[in-house]
Amino acid sequence: AAMKKVDPAIVLIGVGYASGSWNRIMLEEAGDPVVWFSEHQYLGRDARSGLMEARAALQQAVAAFGGVPTDRPFGITFDEWNSFWGTSGSMSMALNAAGILSLLCREAGPLQVKASYFFQPVNEGAIAVEPLGARMEPVGEVFELLAGHQGNRILRTTGVTDEADLEVCVSLQPGNREILATVVNGDPNENRRFALQIHDFGGPIESRVTMLVPQKTALPADAPSVRRSWPGM
Repeated sequence: AAMKKVDPAIVLIGVGYASGSWNRIMLEEAGDPVVWFSEHQYLGRDARSGLMEARAALQQAVAAFGGVPTDRPFGITFDEWNSFWGTSGSMSMALNAAGILSLLCREAGPLQVKASYFFQPVNEGAIAVEPLGARMEPVGEVFELLAGHQGNRILRTTGVTDEADLEVCVSLQPGNREILATVVNGDPNENRRFALQIHDFGGPIESRVTMLVPQKTALPADAPSVRRSWPGM
């Protein structure tokens, strides 16, 4: 309360926990000034398990508060998430991050996620900093690609099940002139085919495709010609 008196605009964040009585006690003791609650996880070591664990962790965090409160402001900050700690970037880390980022783009609203923080970008997945320079690592390329959803309107997608090993997010850019679809293949050992049908979108449609794949990946003969490769994998 004293901090809010000094600056009424600040947002106070309490340390949440996805199970047990911690959240209930914290709500009772901290009271209304605390409006956001943090949740952090180091998730599964592969894209599918990481995605499932991320979704479950966020759903459990909401459930631990008895659902989304209707009588007070409420939100979750999904901070310090990654699949590994203390290691450099890898393809598995990038697949994991891609699935979780896609989930957050699509479901942040229903899950009440107000902010999300990848730990840590420098030398642990996103940016490799060396004595004489810096370079983008696989997770950094994933962030760059999915950043296109920022500010867009997320569109509802159907027909993709949890068993499909695909994580899909589709958004419409301001002005309703361009659709961005990102598709994550959760199984790096299998090629997957994905078809996107767009309804009620008038006018001619042009498409551009960017693929993030390891350099040694064998692609089907009819795969798009535009792609970026993760070096050294």
